[in-house]
Amino acid sequence: MGNRVFGEVEVDFESLPEEKEVPRFESRYEAYCRESKTTKVIANVVMCVAGLMVFVGGCFLVFGPSTVMVNRFSGPTFIQFLQLYPGPIVSFGALLAFLGAKLVPDNHTPETYMLTYYGLKGEEEWGKPLKVDHVKGDLFRFDHYSDEELSRLGFGNSQENVERADT
Repeated sequence: MGNRVFGEVEVDFESLPEEKEVPRFESRYEAYCRESKTTKVIANVVMCVAGLMVFVGGCFLVFGPSTVMVNRFSGPTFIQFLQLYPGPIVSFGALLAFLGAKLVPDNHTPETYMLTYYGLKGEEEWGKPLKVDHVKGDLFRFDHYSDEELSRLGFGNSQENVERADT
């Protein structure tokens, strides 16, 4: 189904194979790829910081001292702070790891991007798998799967599906 942010592409399912222009696809897909690269870098930095926090906090939690002496006037040093609060440090690191995992963008091929953000008009009534190939630029090719391709993909051939439906 998808978000269908950019509308739907009309495909005549009865006259396949067919090639269709998808309006402004190429520019939108290139923008998605650029944005995706930037988001991946940010997500990787957040995940590295989170991993370091979990590792350091976990080490102090397991191997740290049972008591910590803190100077009353100057307060704890950085190492003493880590020794005093390993549990919250691990918890915050785990929270950052969760947020970093949510930042990782989906890896869309041109075909999955088109199906996710454009969609196909009348696809629900068709009821069969549809082969979608990105030719170039804004041009896509829509076609039926052969029985051999369907069985290789795990759908079985048409006759097997009819026999299963009858039983």
